[in-house]
Amino acid sequence: MISIARSLNPEAEFEVMDCRKINMIPTKFNAILCGFCLPYLSRQEAIQLISDSAVKLNTEGVIYISTMEDHNSKSGYVSGSTGDQIYMNYHEFGYLKEALLKANMEVLYEKHLPLAADPTNNTKDLYAKIIAEKQLLCLNIEETYWRTTLSSSVLAFAHISSIL
Repeated sequence: MISIARSLNPEAEFEVMDCRKINMIPTKFNAILCGFCLPYLSRQEAIQLISDSAVKLNTEGVIYISTMEDHNSKSGYVSGSTGDQIYMNYHEFGYLKEALLKANMEVLYEKHLPLAADPTNNTKDLYAKIIAEKQLLCLNIEETYWRTTLSSSVLAFAHISSIL
């Protein structure tokens, strides 16, 4: 997948890493994109990723988050189409928004959408899209994920299996 991304974006820098180690990146960004990596993170890890991302954002930088939305207590093993099981973490908008606010970020956009219906599953899964902006006065200064610097100031994370 990385080789395809490199061929489509030859000027971008790509690196395979764990999104939980965002604090190890020395660069600050104008935007951070977290595309469906939160379902692979526990509630505490998701909150920590938001906090760490806020530190890595320039003032007025934005974060985009998409995730599976439901009560966190419903997190557990789910089977894929091949029968393989993964642990799926569901996240609640309330505590994600609270973490964003605590990190001095304002929610600019939120949308809660149903996932495409799975004929073998009667659940009504939702996913959330959230865009938040780091405010001018900041009070708070081993899954494999890919990241890319899309430009000199944008960081993107996505879980590899979600983009294959």
